[in-house]
Amino acid sequence: MIKNVQGALDMIPALLADRIASARGQILAGGYALDAPGTSNIPDQIKPELMDLVRWDLLTGLPGLDKLRTAARQQAAADAKKLLDAISRQKIRVESPTPPVNPPSGQWNSDNKLLIRTRPIPPPATQFQSEDNTAPPYANPTGPQDT
Repeated sequence: MIKNVQGALDMIPALLADRIASARGQILAGGYALDAPGTSNIPDQIKPELMDLVRWDLLTGLPGLDKLRTAARQQAAADAKKLLDAISRQKIRVESPTPPVNPPSGQWNSDNKLLIRTRPIPPPATQFQSEDNTAPPYANPTGPQDT
């Protein structure tokens, strides 16, 4: 249906570029970081809302598409504008364009708690070493000594 409207396909890249630039501006207005200037990357979390805005702009900018202008699409575009406004007022955070330095998973040189058969098991002498290499320390140092 949109392909039949003259000039509709030519409008889509321009609408998309305008909305991306607007969203990037609102992210910067909120004080959040973006990737390199001149790129058109946006955070993944706002892509659906950006598409809602582009869709509504396209439907309202072309004649003869009254049947496609539904209340649900209008509400989605209004909600998307509210979200971008909330981002610019720092009410909603956006994801960083670069991954964090410390990954959220437990990759801080930790070892497996269960030793599997493919891993060498250290001998008892290296498992329980004391400072003076005499005897391993007791779990209860105030308890009676072995005889």
